[in-house]
Amino acid sequence: MMSKENAEVIGSTIGKVEEVDVLVSGQGYGRFLRVRVKVEIGQPLCRGRLVDLEDRDPIWGAFRYERLPVFCYKCGKLNHNERDRQGKSKSRG
Repeated sequence: MMSKENAEVIGSTIGKVEEVDVLVSGQGYGRFLRVRVKVEIGQPLCRGRLVDLEDRDPIWGAFRYERLPVFCYKCGKLNHNERDRQGKSKSRG
């Protein structure tokens, strides 16, 4: 299941796949598949998704992100963090 084809299917569920990091054989290595995906940054980042692969039951694909700029774990969006959110909510009230 750790193949380039499956990585492209999984990655395409969240954006445009730009690159898949696999061995020359086309197989992934270790417990992860690294996929570079272009995503819409105005939307919250997806933490995981049910994905249909071939003739199998849907599987849960958990996503991890690398090299993110400032990120809010509360709402899932970029360009601010939870500390920024707390400061904004205090100043409103």
